[in-house]
Amino acid sequence: APTMAERVRFFHASLFSPALSTLETAIKRNFLTSFPAFDTKLLRKYPPLSTATIKGHLHAKQHGLRSTKKTYSSPNYLYQMQTNQAPSAAPTIIPIDDEPTPPSTPALKPKPLQHSKPTLAPP
Repeated sequence: APTMAERVRFFHASLFSPALSTLETAIKRNFLTSFPAFDTKLLRKYPPLSTATIKGHLHAKQHGLRSTKKTYSSPNYLYQMQTNQAPSAAPTIIPIDDEPTPPSTPALKPKPLQHSKPTLAPP
């Protein structure tokens, strides 16, 4: 027959090695009534020391909390980066390629239609 210490270690491992305070709370609230002769007195007398409990409850430093990307407060940050100018209230148009844009031509006015009177040929 297993000893009481072995039995406590088995119960602890079968519950996935929780923290001892969590296991004690579960016993006090009668969640573990199906475990025979398992009470807080027995848990305190033979506390199971397992590496699974220790490794599962480490307080490791969290990684990746600070972003390395720059944040921009203005939507015109691309334009500001190219020209090093202060942001303007009016939207600016940035040409996509380096080709010069053709000058705008004035609108051509249509010539007025000239109606000629029909002439009758002499008989």
